[in-house]
Amino acid sequence: MQKIGIDDGVFIRSMASRGGTGGISRATTQTADILDASGKDYILIETVGVGQCEVEIFKNVDTTILVLSPESGDAIQAMKAGIMEIADLIVVNKADRPGADALINNIRNTLEILQSSKRIPILKPRRLIPSA
Repeated sequence: MQKIGIDDGVFIRSMASRGGTGGISRATTQTADILDASGKDYILIETVGVGQCEVEIFKNVDTTILVLSPESGDAIQAMKAGIMEIADLIVVNKADRPGADALINNIRNTLEILQSSKRIPILKPRRLIPSA
């Protein structure tokens, strides 16, 4: 993040949810609209932890990525249908940790139960070692 943060082409702004539902505030949506209107190619919005009914992010983005981690209670999060149904892509972060494969199986089982018409890819990134 430090390297990205000093890039003139990157704007990073931390914004609290300010009590807004869905994991984002109204100000976040307005900021994204301004950045979009100013011609930014990519706008990444990270939400605070969201639950089954807090899916407002879905209305404000083109692609929704659900990031889950093993050993952090995310298996329970994965069972929440609302959050699973809005995902376009699911990424299992810290996939080198114990429980990652079990979490992926849990996600697949949940998606089968939902019988979603869209196929949601599940990514298990390899651990990247920073270059010196």
